[in-house]
Amino acid sequence: MRFIKRGLPYLIVFLVSFLYLSHFTHYLFATNIANDEGEMAGAWRLLHGQVIYRDFPVIYAPGNFFLLAIIYKLFGYSLVVTNKALIVLDILDTILLYHISNMIIKKWYAIVPPLVYLVVSLPTWFFFSHYWTTTFTLFVSMILLMNAFERAEKEAYNNMLFFLSGFFVGLTGIFLQSAGVYATVVLFIVFYFKIKNPKGIIKQIIIFSTGIAVPVLSFVSYLLLNKAFMPFIYDQFVLLKLYSATVWFLSKPFMSLYNIMTPLKLMLLISFIGSFIFLIFKKMASNKEIVFFSGNIIFLLNILHWFAISNNVMSPNYSTTGLSFVFIIYLVVLSSEYIKNHYSHTGYVLTNSIMQVLFIAIILAVTVVGYKEIRSIKTKALHFTINNTAYWTYDKKGAKDFIEFTKRTEEILGNDRKVFAYPLASAVYMILGLENTTNYDIILNFGEYASGPKSILNNIVDQLINTKTKHIITYQWSYGFLVAWSKKNKVIFKPNIIETFIWDNYESVVRVGRFDLWKLKLLKAGDVLTVTVHPVKNGAAPGSFITGFTVGRHGDITLSHNKKINVSGMPLYDLKDMLAREYGIPSGGIKITTDGITPISSRLFSITISGAVKKPGRYSLNEGARLADVIMLAGRPLTISNPRDIIIQRGNKKIDVNLLNYIHTHNESENPLIEKGDKIYVLKGMGQTKPFPGSLSIKVLG
Repeated sequence: MRFIKRGLPYLIVFLVSFLYLSHFTHYLFATNIANDEGEMAGAWRLLHGQVIYRDFPVIYAPGNFFLLAIIYKLFGYSLVVTNKALIVLDILDTILLYHISNMIIKKWYAIVPPLVYLVVSLPTWFFFSHYWTTTFTLFVSMILLMNAFERAEKEAYNNMLFFLSGFFVGLTGIFLQSAGVYATVVLFIVFYFKIKNPKGIIKQIIIFSTGIAVPVLSFVSYLLLNKAFMPFIYDQFVLLKLYSATVWFLSKPFMSLYNIMTPLKLMLLISFIGSFIFLIFKKMASNKEIVFFSGNIIFLLNILHWFAISNNVMSPNYSTTGLSFVFIIYLVVLSSEYIKNHYSHTGYVLTNSIMQVLFIAIILAVTVVGYKEIRSIKTKALHFTINNTAYWTYDKKGAKDFIEFTKRTEEILGNDRKVFAYPLASAVYMILGLENTTNYDIILNFGEYASGPKSILNNIVDQLINTKTKHIITYQWSYGFLVAWSKKNKVIFKPNIIETFIWDNYESVVRVGRFDLWKLKLLKAGDVLTVTVHPVKNGAAPGSFITGFTVGRHGDITLSHNKKINVSGMPLYDLKDMLAREYGIPSGGIKITTDGITPISSRLFSITISGAVKKPGRYSLNEGARLADVIMLAGRPLTISNPRDIIIQRGNKKIDVNLLNYIHTHNESENPLIEKGDKIYVLKGMGQTKPFPGSLSIKVLG
């Protein structure tokens, strides 16, 4: 009978959690197909023999990658399997939260926090994240530590509890670095300052530390054996750079009155400050209460951590709010006990009655919210199928765009499964059955704010080139979105190297809503190319060298000296490298654009170059070209030749130009536009007044 009485609440929590969360099995949380931190794609890599950090860079802790890899190995690789695993994890978290709540509150309404947590927190942030697994490991560690301090069992049994508690703290760090660090520091402070019975505490700390060390050292051994330790260290430096704002999280607007005046944030702030006060001043607190306060601080530090790195955006449905619910009810119960001990018994009875009515009302409200949610799933959500798998979501507009985008994308891709997705690239591979062509499963954000140093972005571009990636999928990356994003954040959008590479070398072939499918541009007969050489360090002069080519019917273009090169089927970046070698300039300063089959005569005019130059011959030049462009085209970089006296013969008019002045001042008046019919002479020496043999002679033909 006693067992049934104790076990019944746990059974109720389990059944309610299971019956409620099972409705979310096919929930597609984000119709932008961007799930959390590339963990699913990383798990797929592990299943195929790759080594984390060595074969694919990851700034996150590896725990979820290995956990998901095991789950996929057993049950298959799909988002539905991921969701089922998340439901099991969330059910366990809810049961553990009830156990902690029951240990602290010791009343029937200890069931209130897990029920609120279940309905309010879990479904509205529904994807497999290391925050959920971290919640599980920390809850287990707290429960084990509470029992280790409270039970008067045999010493060997308590030592085992201390070891296991430390072991789960170590696992916490394997799932989320920041949470592991916070847990270790806070719990060691608890050991040092607050434990009531100091007898044997040094031994307990050693055992607890050993427990922490076991999973950590096991992971380090795995890295060393697979030659992945140094890449791991490098990725952690990237993480520190990305998360540097967390050092200053207390200065964030979270601490301003305006920012905290929401029910959830106010509750979190009261819970955070209150836990510190109890740890410092409440000498009568039991050991398990001390562990509870410490655990609450750990979770709330994680919230502040997330708050800092996410530009002051904190989800009101965050997984780490569970203990704060318990703390608020603990305060209410404590207030009731205070009234009982210091005021009248009648006041206590009245307060207790009001409190119980309030808790019953909360349970009823939570029940109504849960019922409405389930009903909404069946009536308001959009249900659809992709690749014979059922999904549903509340984001009807996004889902319809995604369905249409998927349909049109599949027709274009055919059997080509090798696609790069940017900037968020996780669930896209799973849902569409694609294979990443790079080692990078996720690039956070976009523009100059993209995660990682520039070397990572350069590496991605190199891999896209080496693998000849034909297709790229992007989300909310249109020009209009980027402009709107820039205005909202009051910054000037500056594309990074990946974005510039895509815009220069790919064309959008499918655009639905905020989804784009980009296809690699391959040169073909009839293409008109505009080539611009921009100023680069240690290379071209101020201004730009502009010319044009038309791809002939046999797929070739004609360079100087009538040299023909076949470019049919060539990507633009290969042509850029070839032109860089041909003209002896860095490829970083070359930009090539294609203009379909626009007739060359309508956009370009011809010039002939003769005299003492490296590259005499006939060239095509864009209208709008300037004098410096012509000099560059002749193979006379301004930084080398430094021409001082130039004459432009325009009809009966002679124009004197000091291009040397332009080199120093960038005054465009000394770098005039070239017109049809111009004859240009670069004199060999100072003081000359007319052309002579050996001078550079350029004729601009009509």
